[in-house]
Amino acid sequence: MTSISANGADFALLKDQSYQRVLPSKTPAEMEYNTVATGPAGSRQVVEFLADNSTYTFANGKAIIRLQSKGILSFQNAMLEFSATCSATGSGAYFHNGIWNWINRVRVLNGSIVVFDQLYKNSMRSMQWSCCRTPETDSTFGDACWGVSSCINRIARASGYNYLIPLDINLLSSDEIPFDSLQNGLTIELYLENPQACVNYVTPSTGSSPTYSINNLRLRCDEVFYQEDLMNKIRSIGTILLPYTNYKLTQFTIPAGSNVNMVPIQLRVQGVKRFLFWFQNSSDINNSAVPDVKCCEFLKSGMLFYQLKIDQTYYPPQPVKAQFTSLNDVTGFQEAFFQTANGLARHEADNMIQQRQNNGETQWNIFRDFLINADMYNNNMFVGVIDLKTFLAHDEDLLTKFDTTPGNTTIQLNFTLSNSYPLVTTTLNVVAIHSSIGVLDQKGKFFMIE
Repeated sequence: MTSISANGADFALLKDQSYQRVLPSKTPAEMEYNTVATGPAGSRQVVEFLADNSTYTFANGKAIIRLQSKGILSFQNAMLEFSATCSATGSGAYFHNGIWNWINRVRVLNGSIVVFDQLYKNSMRSMQWSCCRTPETDSTFGDACWGVSSCINRIARASGYNYLIPLDINLLSSDEIPFDSLQNGLTIELYLENPQACVNYVTPSTGSSPTYSINNLRLRCDEVFYQEDLMNKIRSIGTILLPYTNYKLTQFTIPAGSNVNMVPIQLRVQGVKRFLFWFQNSSDINNSAVPDVKCCEFLKSGMLFYQLKIDQTYYPPQPVKAQFTSLNDVTGFQEAFFQTANGLARHEADNMIQQRQNNGETQWNIFRDFLINADMYNNNMFVGVIDLKTFLAHDEDLLTKFDTTPGNTTIQLNFTLSNSYPLVTTTLNVVAIHSSIGVLDQKGKFFMIE
């Protein structure tokens, strides 16, 4: 058990300390010898929270949704509902695959305190969608719900359509949150992406000045009221802990032909589970003439080997091989491919729509969870993974021993590229998957520890 301190109190990052542990399971007397467990009495209803404005564009910067309740809000099945339109000068336009790509950054505030801040939300979600969605998801949700099918269908939607997508905020989906004990409620801020990065031209040679608008944005979630004695018991608990799995994404620019092979990672969190990284052509990322670049163009950049250097220790001890280097090699890219398949198979792609674990990870079979095949991976869908968990079978609620919070740990991503690589100026995305904990203290304040 790893302990942490905040505001003079010690907390442990264990899901066993969830406040829902105090809620009883009752067995009716007449069923004593044929036990059927039942939950506490209460009510559940769907509630809506409207955004502050009816229409948002990139010029507005961010969309704001304010949350208040006298009961308990559950976000495990929460959805964002909105309509969207896009256009361009001199050509038709359509939204990038999928519609979530208009959300660049997510923040959650308790009053003026930022309790959750996640950059490059669309980049991470698009990588997950491309690599590890379940195969039936395309046919089930498609362009009509999430804007994820072929561009032919998405062009037809560009003149205006209603969408319903998962809220996808790890902190909120970690557990039910008793707003009755929370001062000042919570505010969700959704920062809008530059249209150049989330809108594509139908005719690249003639399109210019892409624009889009998000209209009638609202959050739909569940509001829960337990029987009054249990509501009072929840109010009397004091400090409430909400453990969950989080991630941080950092971007680096690597000049063409530089053969840069050591990238320092500035990270101060505890319980790091794994690192992910992928390359993209920098000039393509914010170019509406390049379709769906966030979802389908992960360059291999002549990658030969990769590993982490943590202080003076290399992990894994032998670098992961990503390409044949000589005729005597037994394996080539296959080693890296299976490292990625194992690592990404446990990372959710569809939020609660597929009834997956709400802590951001899954234990599903890799052949179901990992969508791309070996040839795709070796050509233009390369994602590197370094897993720091001791055993793959470890439950995702458990921590690793990799803690960088003391401040003196140095982390470096080392990789070897073929000569003259990368061929173009490249953006390197590095993601750290780690444990976090939301804390609702006795004074009704909300903050995050990681």
